[in-house]
Amino acid sequence: MKPKATVIALSAAAGAFVWVVDSVYDTLFLDKGPLLRVMVTDPPVPDMIERLLVLAIIMGLGAAISGLLKEPGEATEEAEREVPSQVSPDVFAQAAGVMILGLDPQGRITFFNEKCEELTGYRRAAVVGGSFYDLFVPVRALPRALPMVEAVVERGETVDAELPWQTADHREVVVAMHVSPVRENGEIVGAVSIGEEITEFRLSDVELALTAEPFRPLAEDMLGDGMAAADNEGRLTWVNDALAKMLGRSAEELIGTRLADFVGPDGAADLQAAQERAWEDEDTIQLEVQVQGANGRFPAAVALRPIEAPGGETVGTFALVRDLSEIKQRELALIDERTSVQAEASTLAERIRELEARVKTEREAARREFAAEIERLEALLESADERVAEARRTALAEQQDRIDELEAALSRAEERVRQAREEALAEQQSRIDELERQVAEAEARVEEARQTALAGQQ
Repeated sequence: MKPKATVIALSAAAGAFVWVVDSVYDTLFLDKGPLLRVMVTDPPVPDMIERLLVLAIIMGLGAAISGLLKEPGEATEEAEREVPSQVSPDVFAQAAGVMILGLDPQGRITFFNEKCEELTGYRRAAVVGGSFYDLFVPVRALPRALPMVEAVVERGETVDAELPWQTADHREVVVAMHVSPVRENGEIVGAVSIGEEITEFRLSDVELALTAEPFRPLAEDMLGDGMAAADNEGRLTWVNDALAKMLGRSAEELIGTRLADFVGPDGAADLQAAQERAWEDEDTIQLEVQVQGANGRFPAAVALRPIEAPGGETVGTFALVRDLSEIKQRELALIDERTSVQAEASTLAERIRELEARVKTEREAARREFAAEIERLEALLESADERVAEARRTALAEQQDRIDELEAALSRAEERVRQAREEALAEQQSRIDELERQVAEAEARVEEARQTALAGQQ
């Protein structure tokens, strides 16, 4: 038999045993009637209620104990079910080989796994709670990033997109993101993005567009940044329309010129050093320079990457030029705004200090003005406390006297009761002795009469 069924059966047997024992006791010792009537057919109502309560208690205890027991195999199954829950899902997400990013409906970062840390150079503790847009999305990409997150958290859509991310060392990488809503109790409480860096793939695509003639219109029309290709001597061999527009010349006029011609002596030296590093490291090198454009000088970010022929030989350099004028203007506006806010904060702090000093002065004056009244009130309060304490002591003394009187009266009453009981007992004993004497005399007369009668009969 299974453990739970055994406990229930034992509980029922114990209840029945108590019922039988109680019925036998009522029959033998309390003389409540025949056993069968007392036990089954017509038991007294109070006894029936008592037995039912005892039976219910025993059965309840049995059910509780059986609930704590486990059938064979249950413990093993529960242990097997509980093994996966010992590892938090965050551990798997942190160790995942892809970028996993969590956002709340306002775009604040709620989760940032190790792959994100590796790519961006930021630690998790430094970015959780911060704005995803402020930390990672370049200004030019905000028109794409904001609607993407809004579509997920407001309309519950799943979005696939490619966005540029800014890293801690001021590089820019391209991330393919799959963004889905996070729901709790049927409501959208945020978004989760699973991403993968595709920067190298996108650079390869651009190089392909520059080296294969059919793809050049695609690069010229669809990419907004300025781009150019230069030979090993630094002479431009191809430029797109965006770069030509930045420099204020036609693409034909720029062919054969050098990008260094538009950045001044200092910028030219920096460009030359960056190009040499790009060739040496076979990687993309970024720098900021001042470029002479159609409407004057403007700040620009330049990325240089070597172009290799199919045989692996470096045949030139690919340059990506991004106008930073708008970004710098916004930075200056932010700096001006921050300076203005700091000035306002300083003014407010000074006003607060003045108000605190005034309040302190007024408080001291009020304290001096009402010092005598405060002392008088404190004296009255102290006197009132003393009177209350005296009244309490008097009341306690009166209560104690009353208690003593009641105890004395109780003692006297108990003494009178004892004397009355002794007198009653003595009177009862005297009456008993008299009755015994009369009974003895009656027995003597009866015996004398019986003897007389026997003598007469004899």
